Amino acid sequence: MRIPTLVAALIALVAFATMATARYAVYLDDGHRNLPPPGMMTGVTHIINAFASSSHFLAAPFGTAFPISHADVFRRMVPAGAKVCLAIGGWGDTDGFGQGCATQWYRNSYAQKLAQTLNELDYDCVDIDWEFPGGNGPDYKTIPNQSKEFEIECYPLFLRAIKDAIGDKLELSIAVPGREQNMMAYTAETGPVLDSIVDAVHVMTYDLMNRRDNCTKHTQSLVGVTEAIELYISRGFHPSKLNLGYVFYASWFTLQNATACVTPTGCRTELLEYPNGTDTLRSGAVTFEFEHYQPLIIPSNLTISVDGRCGSGTFARCNATECCSQYGSCGSTYEYCGTGCQNGYGMNCTDTGPTINEKFVQAMKNGEYDANEGAHYYIDHQESLFWSWDTEEDIQKKYDAVVKNLTLGGVFVWSLGEDTDYFKHLRAVQAAVLSDAPQGYGPYHNTTVA
Repeated sequence: MRIPTLVAALIALVAFATMATARYAVYLDDGHRNLPPPGMMTGVTHIINAFASSSHFLAAPFGTAFPISHADVFRRMVPAGAKVCLAIGGWGDTDGFGQGCATQWYRNSYAQKLAQTLNELDYDCVDIDWEFPGGNGPDYKTIPNQSKEFEIECYPLFLRAIKDAIGDKLELSIAVPGREQNMMAYTAETGPVLDSIVDAVHVMTYDLMNRRDNCTKHTQSLVGVTEAIELYISRGFHPSKLNLGYVFYASWFTLQNATACVTPTGCRTELLEYPNGTDTLRSGAVTFEFEHYQPLIIPSNLTISVDGRCGSGTFARCNATECCSQYGSCGSTYEYCGTGCQNGYGMNCTDTGPTINEKFVQAMKNGEYDANEGAHYYIDHQESLFWSWDTEEDIQKKYDAVVKNLTLGGVFVWSLGEDTDYFKHLRAVQAAVLSDAPQGYGPYHNTTVA
């Protein structure tokens, strides 16, 4: 039977409208403010300004001043009707949450100050990025998890106070870990309670391998991501509240014996974290930014750093006895002079081979696919590195197998400005969400937000 053209068009329009209302959130972080062309924002339902300090909303003391931009700065970047959210916290920023959660007085005071800020700056939503309630944060070696067990009990109370203060007109979302060992606050008992409070849950379905591991595994395999999402569902979260996370970077880890590594998983790594919990810098990440695919060009007008900062994106170099680390800081130990060291911005690196960006390009070119786990990887036997990342095809596969199959609420990306190499990964996410990738966009287009 032939459906009349008008009826078919209306059905298609309704289907598109349904897809377009799925949650498609993009984080915009302080360190990456390069934006794609306006058309690449089609379909975005939420833009999240990251981050405000978790201590900013404490009552006593009020906290370090934080220049929080007005929502109008971000509203013009997204389609009409999209919501502008303020993200609070992020990796390592937990002190304000722990104190703000501790007592009813603190919870109420924190929530009222937060609500006041959101209203004054015209935000539509708030995203609580307390990534490690209950412990296992970056300070887990110096502050034992036992001393943070109270956070598991007060975490729902803290979120309830915030939701009551901001009201139903404003949305409340939370960012939650993807690794099971970090889910102490998300149990079968607390899950249904948290689900009843928040409007959305951003599951960080990436970094499934990190510096606390000593054997390789994929950071964001289809199998690992599916297990993480199903675990939250089994602990009482409704699928419609859950959002799958994509990251716009590739992770690397230093192998202990690369020549013996013949499978992508189970290979021994070098020590990635010191016994005191600090980073050995033998692992890291490279974003999918345009410049990371290009030969490194060192400015000719470098000056000696006065604040310890150095490297790409600056005009500062370290003194003659220090190297510039992958993270842009000066020092003289392996952490600064080893893998990822930025040659030319200080003392010559210990690693005189290819730069980390050159190793990244090689990995992207020669990557392999693990069909058993559903993940792309590369073992660099010469440089003793293991790489793990998502390709555009992986993004679509996860959307079909996890978001659609498990009827999730949507997706989010971290972060918008970390994918500027023809916006290939952003295009893939948009294509998955809208089921039709936009055509006609040219190469790298740089729009910078002050």
